[in-house]
Amino acid sequence: MAGRWGVALMVLALVGCGGPITPTPQPTPLNHATGERDMLLRLSFGGGLPDPGRTIEAPPAFTLYGSGRIIHVVSTSADGSVRSELRQGQLAADAVDSLLRLALNEGGLAVARDRYQDVNVFDGGTTRFEIHAGDIDKVVYVYALGIADESAPSARERAGFRDLVDRIQEATGSGSDLGLFQPTAYRVTLAEPFADEPPDTDWLWPDLVPADFSQDSSGDLMRIMSATQGDAVLGLGITRDLVTRAPDGHLYLVRIHALLPDEVPI
Repeated sequence: MAGRWGVALMVLALVGCGGPITPTPQPTPLNHATGERDMLLRLSFGGGLPDPGRTIEAPPAFTLYGSGRIIHVVSTSADGSVRSELRQGQLAADAVDSLLRLALNEGGLAVARDRYQDVNVFDGGTTRFEIHAGDIDKVVYVYALGIADESAPSARERAGFRDLVDRIQEATGSGSDLGLFQPTAYRVTLAEPFADEPPDTDWLWPDLVPADFSQDSSGDLMRIMSATQGDAVLGLGITRDLVTRAPDGHLYLVRIHALLPDEVPI
């Protein structure tokens, strides 16, 4: 019995020699907005050789809001055709903080330049990162990410950006699924058709005329519309080269873009 007590006292003495165990300090919460419309992190893809006749304009691939809500594109393939839909989910507060820290630090956005165009590639696409967290408000454009990265002067930064894209896409599966995202508003653009072809449909909005649209920076006509007005376009099921005839007989090529919460005018 004495031997057992001796061993126990020796263990206690050894533990005591090490001093008190200091708990691992928790990282300070990252400073960021917390509102439903406060956009914290966004990943978009664009550029390259866009389809000018596309009816439905592609939304951002991923958006994270201050409340932890995410809205992201899910693409599925059936019968050889690719179908994309916008879904929404919810990340826990610690997952939001972890993703933002990753984007700023390992992903390199905190110290990134505005643009990376140092690859000799023609008509490549552009990856766009936007972040508003940790006192950083920044948009970063990376041209032709994933193409000839190893030979680019910014090879190290590009490796971080590629990993960040992967980690953002992984985050879409780490939260709860809230189902399809239903837009409350759309941006509709009217442009000149590419060819003199018969229209696909008569004018789509009985309560509007082209004069109700405003001119955008490219000279096309643009208007923010309600979900019902947007459904008048989407319900036709025409994915490209949708042309409508205005009441005055003028033909317009129609493009539509679903607005996310931060894009909807208040």
